Amino acid sequence: MDFFSISPIVLCFLLLILAFGLWNQYANRKRIEKLTQDLEELNESKNNDSKSNLQSNKHSENQNHANSAKNKEEQLDLNARESNNRECLIKILDKIGSHPTLNEDNNIEFAYQGENFLIILNGAFLRIWDLSWYSIKITDDNFPIIRDAANYANFSFGPVIVMHSPDEQSNVIFSSRLDIPFSSTMYDPEGYLKAILDPFFGIKQSLRKELEHLRDNPQDRTLHENPIGFDTAALTDPTSPQAN
Repeated sequence: MDFFSISPIVLCFLLLILAFGLWNQYANRKRIEKLTQDLEELNESKNNDSKSNLQSNKHSENQNHANSAKNKEEQLDLNARESNNRECLIKILDKIGSHPTLNEDNNIEFAYQGENFLIILNGAFLRIWDLSWYSIKITDDNFPIIRDAANYANFSFGPVIVMHSPDEQSNVIFSSRLDIPFSSTMYDPEGYLKAILDPFFGIKQSLRKELEHLRDNPQDRTLHENPIGFDTAALTDPTSPQAN
């Protein structure tokens, strides 16, 4: 039997088998090409991610270095400002005869109108203390009313009266404190400093007034039960005529 004697049905069947085989080969080749392409894209994506991570890490590292350098620069600027302020304050206090000295903490101790003061510098700010201008034993019958008078006086603007915890001899020591901004480049720093120091004497006058008021009006002692400020050894009695 030769090819031309095959029936049309068998011939169609053979052609279908041949076409199916060719199509299967074509489909397999396309699948292989698609898998190869997917693998190449996956490898490329991994490489890109790796490069992106390296760039991100490098950027973060550079940013950290930049932030560190900026912080160091700001700290140096803050230290320089504080040093300039300290130098300026010492010059002013020397000029007005307050005989300033630096203590072991590099803070300024000086005398002003008979009182012992301390200035603690913190960048662009000062904490000024009028130290140890009164003390009273906590067991003294007058302590409660003096404490209440200090609480009243602290409601005014300016320095606040601060009471230390009792020492070993049961003495409660009074000081005054004020936090203010300061710059050596400000207009008239000498006048500014004097204007800040003078109210430290006014707070003692306020204490005397409030003490007299509470003695005359004992019912008012319940109005302010929570003291605002509390710190340091008695030089004068704030209730006496000689007190500043």
